[in-house]
Amino acid sequence: MIELHIFPQKARLEAGSVCRTAVLWLAGQYRHELWYRFPEEYADWITQSADPFLVACVLMAMRESADIVVHGRVSPSLIANLYEFQAAWHSWRPRKYDLVEIRADEESEILDEASPRGAVCAFTGGVDSSYSIYRHRKGLCGKAQRTIAAGLFVNGFDIPLDQPEAFERAAGHARSTLKTLDVELLTVTSNHKELNPEWDDTHGIGIASSLMFFAPRFSEGMIASTHSYTGLKLPWGSNPITDPLLSSHSFGIVHDGAGCSRVQKYLTVSRWPEAYSNLRVCFSAEERDKNCGRCAKCIATQVSMRRLQLPVPLSFECELTENDILSMRNATDSEMEALQTALDGSVRPGSNETSLVSALQRCVRYNQIKKSLSARSRNPLKEKIRQLRLRAHEYAGP
Repeated sequence: MIELHIFPQKARLEAGSVCRTAVLWLAGQYRHELWYRFPEEYADWITQSADPFLVACVLMAMRESADIVVHGRVSPSLIANLYEFQAAWHSWRPRKYDLVEIRADEESEILDEASPRGAVCAFTGGVDSSYSIYRHRKGLCGKAQRTIAAGLFVNGFDIPLDQPEAFERAAGHARSTLKTLDVELLTVTSNHKELNPEWDDTHGIGIASSLMFFAPRFSEGMIASTHSYTGLKLPWGSNPITDPLLSSHSFGIVHDGAGCSRVQKYLTVSRWPEAYSNLRVCFSAEERDKNCGRCAKCIATQVSMRRLQLPVPLSFECELTENDILSMRNATDSEMEALQTALDGSVRPGSNETSLVSALQRCVRYNQIKKSLSARSRNPLKEKIRQLRLRAHEYAGP
């Protein structure tokens, strides 16, 4: 079997930033550099372990059927967990992801009992991460509560690297929002997504690897759930099954909030005015720090809030209309999922089923029919069989 070699480089200072880089070499195929840049003031908080690079590359190696060789120090507890992580992804996508071996030049645990307690939570300003930080900071988790001291916002994930101004604006909103709960905002810039473009599968390892760099400062990294246990979507890059398998003894990855519905999250976040006003849920806007107001996520969010008798956040600058909803005529599977969620969620007593809800029902039905007809046209044999069965039924009579 071929091998994916990971060569972590020594941390270096450049233009006010600390840069951690790994050279990735796959024999006869490619040589890439995977990099993460942090503000210089975080220098003492950044791990020298190769653990984050291993996490970042595991699905890439599985996709290439390449055993992993890390030329650096790796936690054996992480390696053991990643074998179980592989088992899950191979079971879900056996034709795409092969099981591979993992070895490192040095395998030893990083155990520092004096390291500060507390957690850092990935934060984008969206509903999921706002909900997780608010409920932990306000003590709404019972004995599951974590002490969240910081939020981490990654440049290069939902906001692309070629929009630095948009990231700075979004980071400014995130910083002021978190400050109201005495939570610090940390930032990192990375090209991880450029090397792992199949984001539906790889966003979990991207987030986990970014959090893991802060192991010298925090004991845990938190990833807010996208789906609830009742609507669990598998495979999906971040989920309650495989996220914890990205942990080592010294740094755990926690998947948070899957026990709560989307409606519960909306209602809880509405109690945090700064986060609610600044909610950013959109991945389609031309300027990625804004909500376009017209994509599936924006539509689903606004309709859900209307049904819950909540005000539409100030971050949605234009009022949603029926035509905006009905113009969505080529919805993808993930967009349909978002739209359907807005219809399935329970509403508060006395809530009016507005014309927007009716328009959304029509939109979903239209796209369902269109998708069904498209599937039939792509498989003429199945359609022919269906027609024959219909004719046979007609001849048979009542």
